[in-house]
Amino acid sequence: MDNSGLAALLNGCAEGDRSAFSNLYRETYSRLFALTRRIIRDEDVARDVLQNAYVTIWKKARHFDHLKGRPMTWMLVIVRNASIDEWRRLRKHYADEVIEDSLSDTNPLPDERAERSIMRGLLETELGRLPERMANVIRRYFLNNQTVAEISKELSISMNTIRSWLRRGLERLRHALPFETAQVAAFIN
Repeated sequence: MDNSGLAALLNGCAEGDRSAFSNLYRETYSRLFALTRRIIRDEDVARDVLQNAYVTIWKKARHFDHLKGRPMTWMLVIVRNASIDEWRRLRKHYADEVIEDSLSDTNPLPDERAERSIMRGLLETELGRLPERMANVIRRYFLNNQTVAEISKELSISMNTIRSWLRRGLERLRHALPFETAQVAAFIN
């Protein structure tokens, strides 16, 4: 459905039209659910988060202004924020359950391992969406600590191409991941 159609459905929602909401739900569910699932691995939790986000969309539909942005972008922001909030809540919930141990231990705590696992999973998913050669260069650079020159020599590809793949790949990751920077995620062991 195009922007004007979605905007009309949001306007209907703002006026309390349940059939407009039903149509909006049907038209946008798959795309919004895909975003939620990228952030939250558990399908049931992701469905719950998305349902709550739709309630927010219903309640805030009157605040949508088509002059300030596109309807799908507006809904994606609501769903993304709800998903990240839930992801953080789950992370905090697991952290609160950690039992403090009086023995000195240098291994990561369970909540740190869980957080790293979630981050690693998100990172690997997004790396899998990049072209294979670009993802390979990013892995070599960040995870294997290889220099651009080393990667260039091993793969017989110019250093400028390697730099370009790194820049474009990190830019894609930055937009797709719920982290401050893709580099933060890349340093997760």
